[in-house]
Amino acid sequence: MVTNTGAYGNHAPGVMFHGCGESLAVYKCANKKVDAHAVYTNTVPAGAFRGYGLSQMIFAIESAIDELAVGIGMDPLEFRRRNMVREGDDMLSTNPEPEEDVHYGSYGLDQCISLVRDALDRGQQRYRDAGLDDLGPDWATGEGSALSMIDTVPPAATSPTPA
Repeated sequence: MVTNTGAYGNHAPGVMFHGCGESLAVYKCANKKVDAHAVYTNTVPAGAFRGYGLSQMIFAIESAIDELAVGIGMDPLEFRRRNMVREGDDMLSTNPEPEEDVHYGSYGLDQCISLVRDALDRGQQRYRDAGLDDLGPDWATGEGSALSMIDTVPPAATSPTPA
């Protein structure tokens, strides 16, 4: 990951922490690794705004997840279901200090995936019932899914220091 932090680096650590950590934390994988660099550029300062870099990272990771699933012949939503964190799993496996890990307040990810699968299946049935399942070569239809999380705490690198 390369982030443009503009002329100053005031938010660079926080943006990288949230963007990299949370976009990957929702998946179980023993060998996750991210190389991230903040780059100073001759532009106005850049920083955190509505998601601390998550939208860009999530798009990249979820696009890669889709490509991986299709490449092995698996439904992308099923691939996500099989590889998502479960209740009791560590979230930030890159952090060796468990007391500093993200803790669940509740867990409903498996139920959420089931609801999405049901909704996608109902949508496909509506297309079939309406005779729209084969619209010809000039039409393309599709479906998509993504899995993500956000840890709504200030990043340690940019948290205000108590006076």
